[in-house]
Amino acid sequence: ADVVLYVNIRRKKIMIGDPVEINPSVGHGMKIMTVDEWSSRWKRNDDFPDCLNCGSKNTKEHHFNQTWCRGKKKFESEILCLDCHMFSWRSYR
Repeated sequence: ADVVLYVNIRRKKIMIGDPVEINPSVGHGMKIMTVDEWSSRWKRNDDFPDCLNCGSKNTKEHHFNQTWCRGKKKFESEILCLDCHMFSWRSYR
């Protein structure tokens, strides 16, 4: 629960242009990051690249999870649209 709260606060700060703590692997301190800079290490989801809000294909995947239970596969994907800055969530089998 604490990780989700941290990610949501960080996301909101980046969207409004407030400084956020940067990843220790990159450096240290606080930085004002653009959405493009924040999502630069994310990859595209080539199976579902469309933004559900505006239809753009200029998206990056923020979250991906696969689970197998008794032979049934389940996938979850959350992508960020770099045009409208909205997140799209998909869950599929």
